[in-house]
Amino acid sequence: MLAATRKFIQEKTGHKQVKEFQGQLPHVNSGSFAIDDLIGGTMALDGSGPKCPGYPRRAISEVFGDESSGKTTATLQAIADCQAKGGVAMFLDYEHALDHGYAKSIGVSFDEDRLLLFEPNTFEEGLKMIFAGLKGGVDLIVVDSVAAILPKSQLEKTLDKDATIGALARAMAQNLPKITVWLNSPDHSSNPKGTALVLINQVRAEVNTGGGGGKGTPKNTAGGKALKFFCFLRLSFTRIGSEYVERKDKVTGQKKRYPYGNHTIVKVVKNKMDGKQGHATNIFIRFGQGIDEAYSLISAAIGNKLIKKSGNWLEVGGERFQGREQLRTFLRSNPAAFSTLRQKVLAAISATAEELAEDASDDEIIQADFDSSFEEEFGDEEE
Repeated sequence: MLAATRKFIQEKTGHKQVKEFQGQLPHVNSGSFAIDDLIGGTMALDGSGPKCPGYPRRAISEVFGDESSGKTTATLQAIADCQAKGGVAMFLDYEHALDHGYAKSIGVSFDEDRLLLFEPNTFEEGLKMIFAGLKGGVDLIVVDSVAAILPKSQLEKTLDKDATIGALARAMAQNLPKITVWLNSPDHSSNPKGTALVLINQVRAEVNTGGGGGKGTPKNTAGGKALKFFCFLRLSFTRIGSEYVERKDKVTGQKKRYPYGNHTIVKVVKNKMDGKQGHATNIFIRFGQGIDEAYSLISAAIGNKLIKKSGNWLEVGGERFQGREQLRTFLRSNPAAFSTLRQKVLAAISATAEELAEDASDDEIIQADFDSSFEEEFGDEEE
């Protein structure tokens, strides 16, 4: 009976039954080992490797956070990594503000055969560019940013006319289902591996309507609820601190502390490839260079007690280093030592994740899921 059902569906719709997939999902690496492991570091069912170590292909991902939290830097790092592996990327700069020099310092190539760079003015223009990119078989499309997208209907309004509330959200709701089909259809996407679509978004304070309820300043992202629904992956970026260096001021001659990089927490808000909602990792973004893999690795190794720390001295592999910068220099000049420490850190992170999963009882998981769903639907107001 089921065989007849499968045959009937295939004949009428052209769709074959989806079978269980046990291997590694097609993806584009993020350019950061910590973010890759956070997205899909769990081992695939067939043991071939991590399940999805990077932004998933044939799917929409969202990278969001406050201003200057490292969102664009992280996506430029992914573009550089994609290009280094022979891939082609597209960058849609709705903000018209990409720093080309900074992008090149991260490793992005502006070769026209490796990067399609455009500055669309309206939502509709960007939609056509995404369609063309999929037809052209690009590996990665980055949109910067959703908050800067303007539907054509709003651009054409005269200044004396009020803007239509929710115009972008409606445009997203109408077209995201279409984009999802494009990403998964061989008739629209010519890349046999599929294309990864990454949308950058800003966190904004919601307009206070005086309704009360909630604590603190309510925040949300642009694009409406449809964007959150259609995303396979949502990563939140939050800057938590900076590293400083002491230098002499050129004007006054006095010594001052200047920041040279930021510590950023990347947290999984939604993940359909790997059950890691709520998990987070720490990365270090060095000004002018992008994500500093060596520095981020040192922080992770110290946190997992793979590096012995005594005051300002760090010990790893029987060798001692004074300060993180000295150890960072050593790791950057010794790829073998970097790779060995990286493998140990990833193993420690995976072991910790498995322990957390085992420690949580079924009742706790069910209760946490209920609390989360209830709060999302009704807020935290009491009856």
